[in-house]
Amino acid sequence: MSGNDFQRNRGRGAVAIVALLLFSVTLSTHVAGEEPELLDGIAAVVGEEIILISEVEEELFLASLRGRLDLGDTEAVERYRAEILDALVEGKILLAKARAEGIRPEREEIDSAVLRMVDEIRARFPSEEAFQAQLELEGTSVEELERGHRNKVEEQLAVRQLVDRSVRSRVNVDEREVQQYWDEHREEIPAVPAGLDLSHIRVDLRSGAAVDSAAIRRAEIVLGRLEAGEDFATLAKVFSEGPAAAIGGELGWFEIADLDPVLSEAVRDREPGGLTDVVVSGRGAHILRVEDVRDEGRSMSLRQIVFLRDEEAARSAALARAQDLRRRLEAGEDFAELARAESDDPRAAEAAGHLGLVPLEALPSEFRPRLEPLEPGEISPVLESPEGFFIFRANAKEGERKPTYKEAHDRILSLLEQEKAAEIYREFLGKIRSEVYVEIRTPEES
Repeated sequence: MSGNDFQRNRGRGAVAIVALLLFSVTLSTHVAGEEPELLDGIAAVVGEEIILISEVEEELFLASLRGRLDLGDTEAVERYRAEILDALVEGKILLAKARAEGIRPEREEIDSAVLRMVDEIRARFPSEEAFQAQLELEGTSVEELERGHRNKVEEQLAVRQLVDRSVRSRVNVDEREVQQYWDEHREEIPAVPAGLDLSHIRVDLRSGAAVDSAAIRRAEIVLGRLEAGEDFATLAKVFSEGPAAAIGGELGWFEIADLDPVLSEAVRDREPGGLTDVVVSGRGAHILRVEDVRDEGRSMSLRQIVFLRDEEAARSAALARAQDLRRRLEAGEDFAELARAESDDPRAAEAAGHLGLVPLEALPSEFRPRLEPLEPGEISPVLESPEGFFIFRANAKEGERKPTYKEAHDRILSLLEQEKAAEIYREFLGKIRSEVYVEIRTPEES
């Protein structure tokens, strides 16, 4: 096996096999903009389930959106269509087996998975306001997204539990096998790339300190009117600068844990009808009203009035803060202590700003020319990215080298587990495939 084979195989096996088998999640069709023209007809029958031509064509459309497929390449489209149909058929076979074995995911598990899927869609947008605006444009809502994908999520969970029980539980790799692979393939294992051991301090453009005072003053005036008894939805339509203003500031349902931390803290433990004070986040000054609560307070339906920050003022404030931190470092303040106290990256702040060894090839392209020449102990100038401003310190430099057994151990273990899982899976699928009726329809039959 060559080094390239090692790299390719790392992505194969149990994880890749299971990902191929599970039905492809097509949530983005609700918010992707232009819809594909879907065809009617049955592409395949699997047991008591059918696979529609529209399901296959929808996957082709999504593949083209992701840049994985050129719809103008007829041969590639036909190959990909066949692969999609094979994957959907295998998924239905597994689903039939899961149902035959009485596998039924718990309601709480389904609820959590549905919410995670909606959150994945939400994360594709630059802001909550943009997400809500797209939902409004599509004439749908978060609740409709959840309802529309509940059955698919339940099926996916049932299949995953079946695979866990029938495949993953049988995978076992002992230390001797790892050692043997290391002894036989040591020279093929990719080198540890050259890198820099780095620490950093980040100043976010969305830092609360960057919100201009004018937005806060406007929010305080509206809060006074709300406290005097005026209607929230009416004031949201008149004053809010968010995309949900037209519908009275209605945001829909959120998991409290998924909100911006300052917003989450502001609404936590509030009852329906509860109103927050002015809450300052990186986006602006917010006033939130709790409409409803469920799941013992873990989920809330919210309305919002928001006054957005002045972008240029926020950038200037963030830059000035970063430059001041750089001057303090030049004056001799301890990098680790300053990172703990001032960095807007909470994970790095907990580690005193330490990022660890970062391969040179993994450095952001706009940063690499300024970071690669740094010597141990040197501090970078203030560097800007779309997320904010950064100050780096080089702690150490390493050239490319062969990995040690300890460094390669987990990669080898994962590779061997994947290979065993793939083999067990093939045997399992071959066995259950004979138990389920499968009919692939030709275009004419469909």
